[in-house]
Amino acid sequence: MNSQRGSSRRGRGTSSSSGHGRGTSSSSGRGRNYRSHASRYSRSNGANSRTSSTRASRQASVTPSIASRLATPIPSNNSRQTSSAPSVPCRQPSASVAPSQSRDDFDDDVSDEALDEIVMAVDMKPRGIVGCAYYVAAEEKLYFMEDVELGGPEVVEALKIFIDPTVILVSSKLEDTVLDKLDPERRNMGDGDSTAYGMPALCSPRPVSEFSYESARSRLVNLKIGHEDGPRITFITPGDVTTDRNSEHDAGDTATESRQGQLLRLSGWIDVDSRVTVGCAGAVLAYIYRKRAATFLPGDVAAQAMHRISTIEMFTLSGSMFVNADALLSLQIVQSESHPHSHNQGPAKANSGSKEGFSVYGLFHSLARTPQGKFLLRQYFLRPSINPEVINERLDAVSFLLRAENTEPMEALIKNLSKIKNMRTTMINLRKGISGSGAGKRGPPNFIWTGIRLFAFHALQIKDCFQEVIGGDRLALRSKVMNHFHSTQLAEVGKGITEIIDFELSADQGRNVVRNGVDHDLDELKRTYEGLESLLAQVAQHVAQFVPEGLNADINVVFFPQIGFLIAVPQDQGTGHGVYEGPEEEPWEKMFTTEDYAYYKNDNVVEMDSYFGDIYGRICDREIEIIHELAEKILQYEDLLTTASDICAEIDCILALAQGARNHNLVRPRLTESNILDIRGGRHILQEKVVSNFIPNDTLIAGGEGETKDAQQEDPPVITQYQTEDGHVVPSMVLVTGPNFSGKSVYLKQVAIIVFMAHVGSFVPAIRADIGITDKIMTRVATRESVSRNQSAFMIDLQQISMALNLATNRSLLIIDEFGKGTDSHDGAGLAAGVFNHLLNRGDQCPKVLGATHFHEIFESGFLLPHERLAFGHFEVTKDISDLTKADFLSTVGEKTPVFVRFSTVTLGREFPDEARNPRGFAIKFYTKEGNYDIVGLNFPVFFCRDPIQGPDVIRSQARNPRNFLLDYDATFDLLGNTPESIHAGVMFFSDHGTPQGWTNNHGYGCHTFKWVNKQGKFVYIKYHFIAKHGQKQFTQPEAIRISGENPDYSKQELWEAMERGEEKEWTAKVQIMQPEDADPAKLGFDPFDVTKVWPRDQFPMHEFGRLVLNKNPENYHRDVEQAAFSPGSMVPGIEDSPDPLLQFRMFFYRDAQYHRIGINLHQVPTNCPFMARSVSSINFDGAMRVDANHAGNKQYNPNSFSHKFRPDVAETPYKVSDNVVSRKSHYYHECKVSEYDQVRELYTRVMDD
Repeated sequence: MNSQRGSSRRGRGTSSSSGHGRGTSSSSGRGRNYRSHASRYSRSNGANSRTSSTRASRQASVTPSIASRLATPIPSNNSRQTSSAPSVPCRQPSASVAPSQSRDDFDDDVSDEALDEIVMAVDMKPRGIVGCAYYVAAEEKLYFMEDVELGGPEVVEALKIFIDPTVILVSSKLEDTVLDKLDPERRNMGDGDSTAYGMPALCSPRPVSEFSYESARSRLVNLKIGHEDGPRITFITPGDVTTDRNSEHDAGDTATESRQGQLLRLSGWIDVDSRVTVGCAGAVLAYIYRKRAATFLPGDVAAQAMHRISTIEMFTLSGSMFVNADALLSLQIVQSESHPHSHNQGPAKANSGSKEGFSVYGLFHSLARTPQGKFLLRQYFLRPSINPEVINERLDAVSFLLRAENTEPMEALIKNLSKIKNMRTTMINLRKGISGSGAGKRGPPNFIWTGIRLFAFHALQIKDCFQEVIGGDRLALRSKVMNHFHSTQLAEVGKGITEIIDFELSADQGRNVVRNGVDHDLDELKRTYEGLESLLAQVAQHVAQFVPEGLNADINVVFFPQIGFLIAVPQDQGTGHGVYEGPEEEPWEKMFTTEDYAYYKNDNVVEMDSYFGDIYGRICDREIEIIHELAEKILQYEDLLTTASDICAEIDCILALAQGARNHNLVRPRLTESNILDIRGGRHILQEKVVSNFIPNDTLIAGGEGETKDAQQEDPPVITQYQTEDGHVVPSMVLVTGPNFSGKSVYLKQVAIIVFMAHVGSFVPAIRADIGITDKIMTRVATRESVSRNQSAFMIDLQQISMALNLATNRSLLIIDEFGKGTDSHDGAGLAAGVFNHLLNRGDQCPKVLGATHFHEIFESGFLLPHERLAFGHFEVTKDISDLTKADFLSTVGEKTPVFVRFSTVTLGREFPDEARNPRGFAIKFYTKEGNYDIVGLNFPVFFCRDPIQGPDVIRSQARNPRNFLLDYDATFDLLGNTPESIHAGVMFFSDHGTPQGWTNNHGYGCHTFKWVNKQGKFVYIKYHFIAKHGQKQFTQPEAIRISGENPDYSKQELWEAMERGEEKEWTAKVQIMQPEDADPAKLGFDPFDVTKVWPRDQFPMHEFGRLVLNKNPENYHRDVEQAAFSPGSMVPGIEDSPDPLLQFRMFFYRDAQYHRIGINLHQVPTNCPFMARSVSSINFDGAMRVDANHAGNKQYNPNSFSHKFRPDVAETPYKVSDNVVSRKSHYYHECKVSEYDQVRELYTRVMDD
């Protein structure tokens, strides 16, 4: 067998071979390949084995491979002891470290399963009072929380996520609803005293008595809180690093202080009124006592070193964002990937093999260099802060480190941090090395001193880095370093360790070796021990003199501290004895035999045993005493080292966030007290890593203002809302629709992730981000199904949305993705609309809501009514025009009406290139509460003809030649030449207006003249103008030809991608107004109802009345676009037609053509459905594919005395016009008046010239 690394077996030996002549040789080695070498002393990883050999001939001889065999029957001095002095129950580190090993290997070797324990006790009383306490073994801290009123199971779940325990202690009477949150599948139930494999935590039901308030108080009093040898008290908020430590404590007199006094002292530091939490702390202490009793014998003082409580820290959830497990899963904040072997998993396994997967935290996890930094960074991501001061402190530090002039100090900090370890764990191990020492103990392992020395050195380097940086005087992190990194004391720590421990020899010998010159007596012992080599040579020569020369055998003289000096003689296989057993008159004493050798003692080696047999043990004992004195000295600096270690963890976290910001192109968010999210160019930090091209999106959303002081008064409160610079209300809810795989869910998640990262204190993936403080992020995105839960996916969805509705405040962010999809579509649509309406109706208590849905019924059937807090494509009234029209959707400033806009070419087929020369259709469908209203216009303010009978002629003149199916511009010019009134539109057609850049870079015009009628029955004539806020852009003829060849779908693609990016396209709605008495062609010089003419703006200026906003794409082109039916005859009360003959004709034949193209029941197509109307009553009956109520038995004629009574308020207003309006003598007759060219000349010479 091979000798074990770290064995304390040591051997010295001499070998002698009989023959002609005498000689000596020295060999050292270990293991089976143990060979003789001439006069060489080697330091090995294991025992220092010395061998002196005297040879009896000049033949080559090989020393026997005995070192490993000798090690077999002798217990290692470093192995686990079974004596009456029990050790600390943890996996002890190897005392031998190969020089080639890294310090990380040392840490793996010393990982202690007991140190990995995090014990959490939680209880919930009636009325939802939740208490919690937990103990972290690696920190020796007991955490204590104030009771949470009206907490409920959701708070318990949040506590579990924050603490991430290995053992959960619960009362045996705890409700099943709480147990479902702690252990949904009920497969992790145990007694709390065994290791759980492959489980997130071991849930241990305990008797109610362990949660008793009185017994818990007694256990807490026994901790001697506030006494010199008791734990200290601090108060923290999760996610913050506490570095201030009180170096002195008012100990009090433990011998004379009464129990009442101890209770008073206890209540001075701990909220003893938090009765549930006090009981939970008692349960944790009971668990610790139970573990100690099961591991140690009664009265064993070493038991106090196990699960020692050095500090009690108060923590609160009030300063942390509430993020439940569903949100963490849905947003991929953290995502661990377990080891594929189930037996190498579990919370109590130090090396579980799990790693952080592809997650937001995972992008930063690898950037943290220290163990404590990785742990704290995970806390940052599990406990986002809602304290602006904490968040801005982190953001300031990240910004500071990212300055160009701080690049070198930042790299130096990273380099230094990568070489230090967690001093809290190191101090615990150091203390255990002292308290657990005794017979067979070797003191603190070698790696501890290396770690402390390196920490002291690099801590000083870190302080120097912060002293060298420029502009960091006001940085809070720098102040912590300057105040707590005491250079003198850190130097004393490093110097004290370096002067005492010989690290080179310690690494070679696998134990703590004290330098020469530290202790005179120790130096003398070492010199004596080192001089044994010459003594062994003399003994070897002496023994060889008595060996008969004819035997020609190798004889070794070896030394082991545990056995002493031995003579090794080759064994005679026939007799089982050595080939030589000493002189007959004084035979050697046989000690034992191995397979090839027999081992003996004679008077010489016995005498040597008496003088030198225990010298190695005396050396080791003295070195242990010196090392323990050093440990006691270093422990005096424990507060300094642990505080500095905590600050290093914070520095490491900030550096990780800074490197992440640099690596992933992140920007600093601006935290604001305003309840608003204004994100420009936001990105999904994970999604953009897995796609070739990611399109950023903007977000503008605001939660309610909450209760105001006015709410306490009798008068109704003034509702305050967030508004943009131009006075528009910022919505509280944004609903997104679109086809599958269009990015809806990614968009919802990216907003939540940006908000989450901002509260962590990280930079965010955006161009700019203003983030209001958000108290909760809750999601209904992913469904965590399990057969053991005995719940359907739909039930789980309902539970998620129920919790979100119950816990959401105006400061919360809700992500709702396709809620209701798990049940019947009608029921799902109703549920989704009900949830959205409920949230909107909360008013100033409405949270920020981002939703996605495929239920178009909620819009088309009026389930979700327009709301000022709800945003999608809409038309908004911006000016008061109620004196001009009684149209309901134009009656109130700020009123928003959903719209559908169709862009098209006019005379060419849908497969023709978008950028071919052609007029562009600009049609708008308003979904008003009084029915649908259509404006069917162009990107020209005029048309080619005023005689409706010539409409088909205009289309045919611009169509393909029927003879050869080629475009025929001769026909177009021929018609223009024979129809003077068409020249106006013809000039625009052949200008750059005929080749606009895309659909949206155009103004839109209603072309015709309409009437607006107010409530008093008075009317005015108007013309519509929709002025593109983003301006007009046109292609030249060569550019249009090129684009048509490169991308025939240029216009469609440009509009689609803009909407997908979240951009909004906006037009300002304006009208020209003409009083009826002014509509006289003789006075005007042109016919005001002639669609080939415009109204001069100097005579009839434009008046703004609203804005048209587009912000989403249709979901299906055929359903939503091809089947869209626009008709100039679709009007609402307050808007009427004029005497324009072309308008009159279009009002008839558009609908007639649609009945042929789509069918009589075209109103059932979602795009054409008047879903916003309070009541819909089509006059069409029966017909193909009629699937609605078909008037439910109402009369089939109109008007009638039942369902369709005559309504004078919507009757057409009578009007009178001049006799010479749109005069004609016959079809195809054109007056050819000079005035036909007046406006054309003005257009060409002045407008186009400008």
